[in-house]
Amino acid sequence: MSEKKLVHKILWKGKGKINFFFAGMGFLIGFFMLLLAVHLYKNVFAPINTEIKSEQSSAYLIINKKVNLTNSLGLIKTYFSEREIENLNQQSFIKRVGVFSSNQFKASVSMQGVGGSDLPIESVEEIFLDTIPQNWNWHTNDAIVPIILSNEFINLYNFVMAPSWGTPQIPKETINQFKLDLHLSGNGKSSSFKTHVAGFSDRIVSVLVPQSFMDWANAEFGNGVIVKPNRIILEVSDPSDTQLLNYLDKNGYETNRDKLKSSAKSFVSILILVVSIFGLLIFLLAIFLFVTTFSLLIAEQKNDIGLLFQIGYGITVIHKIWASRFIKWMFVLFVLSILLLLIINYVIVNLATQQGLTIEKNISYIVYISGIILLSVVLIYNWIRIKTSLTKIYQ
Repeated sequence: MSEKKLVHKILWKGKGKINFFFAGMGFLIGFFMLLLAVHLYKNVFAPINTEIKSEQSSAYLIINKKVNLTNSLGLIKTYFSEREIENLNQQSFIKRVGVFSSNQFKASVSMQGVGGSDLPIESVEEIFLDTIPQNWNWHTNDAIVPIILSNEFINLYNFVMAPSWGTPQIPKETINQFKLDLHLSGNGKSSSFKTHVAGFSDRIVSVLVPQSFMDWANAEFGNGVIVKPNRIILEVSDPSDTQLLNYLDKNGYETNRDKLKSSAKSFVSILILVVSIFGLLIFLLAIFLFVTTFSLLIAEQKNDIGLLFQIGYGITVIHKIWASRFIKWMFVLFVLSILLLLIINYVIVNLATQQGLTIEKNISYIVYISGIILLSVVLIYNWIRIKTSLTKIYQ
């Protein structure tokens, strides 16, 4: 047996193995949770937060009044009065209020002369559109009317209208090749227009036409009665603002949010905070147990260490032997933490893909750098603690 192995055997007599095992498991779990928190922040929270900031100026809510028995009996109207619209404009948490204009005449649509179905159409100020086509305008006597279709309308046509009309289903990519005929009638008049699908909307579930066309058509085919709006679109800073939500509930307004990213942001931030706190607590307890275990072992073997000093072994040699064992433990646990993180990341990515979500597959270099920095701090701290304990014995 070499001299180095003999010294190792003297210093490590199998004492404290159970303590080392539990300390190692605690270190592994705590270190892994801290790395996971950094990973979640970099790959999940940061992209969501960036997207929210980039779109914060265009967070929109479409509101309407709740429908209940009193509405059915005609006791309470579902339209918005001018006073209610003005009150919405006065709220500090609402940036802008938009009013939907709807058709005051009968409108129906058919495709290349086949089928036909009544279809309400709407218009709204351009500033509230998520997509503003280049040719989004209409002038009197124009034969073609540009329209914006909701992506939900595409599904409605393909799975409801097309089967009943006997017409082919239309892929979204080729819908511009099909012409929809818009038929208007009212006030003793009727007319038909060719339409051109100028764009698609995820924000507004409706068939939109230019405001100029809606104004002209209502004047031409409407009954002259001004119809108050049933739906309002709001531009807000934060759709999850408690003041906003309380205001909507207080006034009996319902909303179908087109953006729920703020809620997702809150959930992810809370998740990361919880993981970080638990990980840090477990990690600190594990480090404390490791350091305490090493201190106890040194105290238990005080006589053996003192004997080694007396026969000529310097404090540097003894310190190196103790510290090397600790470094090996830390390195093994660090590698296991990274492997565990890779496995969990693989599971998370697969689950997200199954739900139609896109998450960065690779673990960021920031996670590895954070792990190395944290590990270095622990090693340096314990290196100093071991050196201090040995120095006390040597003196």
